[in-house]
Amino acid sequence: MLLAACIPGRHPVEGKPCDRDHACPDGLLCRNLVCVEPGNFDGGSGGGSGGGAGGGSAQACPNNLLRGGGFEDGHLVNFNWMGPFTAQGATVRTGAFAARITSAGSLISQFGALQPVAGMEHCAEAWVRGTAGSGAIGLQLGRQFSTVDLSAETTVTPDGTWQKLTNRFAYPSGHVGMTVHVNAPAADVFVDDVCVQVCP
Repeated sequence: MLLAACIPGRHPVEGKPCDRDHACPDGLLCRNLVCVEPGNFDGGSGGGSGGGAGGGSAQACPNNLLRGGGFEDGHLVNFNWMGPFTAQGATVRTGAFAARITSAGSLISQFGALQPVAGMEHCAEAWVRGTAGSGAIGLQLGRQFSTVDLSAETTVTPDGTWQKLTNRFAYPSGHVGMTVHVNAPAADVFVDDVCVQVCP
């Protein structure tokens, strides 16, 4: 049950619950369903807060809207993502975990993992690593429950190192949610530090 501290009109208290219907007042941000000061958001740990890691730090992705983008929950990662993947700690960009796509397919953020701002353009980034010479790895943003309302795919050709993918998507008003798609042509594609935020 939401506490009154995050309902507009009451004095804000950092750390109290919030959601789309109960915003954080007076300059606080709603991140991972909790009110935080803009300078105090740390997206580097946990599926609830691990979304953020963006480029590996709060500075690189200060306003990450995606929960679980850093895969730091490890065994809880399936609460935020679906697809042919596991969370592993052998090949990571930052933190203790990254996702490993285990067969050709897409790693897709689940409903509720991303709470976009209706009517705004969103910028996304994901760090990926694949075997040099294998097929292109792609990044798309889309509307929840739609297989056709997707951004154009941006791709990189893997070279055996961590590479950054970026994309943009104007999220329409009146829809349920938005998803992130990392498309892999084969197994053993690693994904870390996924970030989605309103474009500057």
